[in-house]
Amino acid sequence: MKEYWDKRHKENSKWYLTGTHLSRYKGIFNIPELKFGTVVEIGVGLGHATKALCGISEKVYAVDISSVALKRVAGKAIAIKSSKMSNIPSACADAIICHLVAQHMLDATLDNQIREAIRILKPDGVFYLQFAESMQEADERETFSDETKMQEGFMFRSLATVAHMVMEHGGKITQEGTVNIRKHFIRWHIVHICKG
Repeated sequence: MKEYWDKRHKENSKWYLTGTHLSRYKGIFNIPELKFGTVVEIGVGLGHATKALCGISEKVYAVDISSVALKRVAGKAIAIKSSKMSNIPSACADAIICHLVAQHMLDATLDNQIREAIRILKPDGVFYLQFAESMQEADERETFSDETKMQEGFMFRSLATVAHMVMEHGGKITQEGTVNIRKHFIRWHIVHICKG
């Protein structure tokens, strides 16, 4: 998958890479104040939010599978490959933000990310996570190969599945909301995760 995402980043593929801005994070995740001591952003995208977070935070860790994406924010944020999240110190983050990323991950990868995020959170920190679920009972996208589902963002999960992962790693979901993307028959779950 790394090669796939490096290619998308080299092409600046707007369909696959988000250009999320901080105001969108605030609205989607219902973040009361966008000011953090230490923040971790999982999924750099085009780097807009990462660079803006650097202006309002003391320390920003940018996590991505793609080294091309991480080069976009090098020198501003601390760039960490997603396979090296264990290098981020424990209990250091006031906030962790992951938007439009989980639907590109296998369950085992997301489970590992949740485990690491809970480890990284300060006792009063919040992990803001968005993930996708199909709105259709029988969704033909479920028959696609895992590789295709990861590339296209069709790794769907229920709230119960993610809540179980969170609980298994000593966390709890403290706030939950949904956004229906009817055009694509997808429901976004927006959750706040804290240490248990």
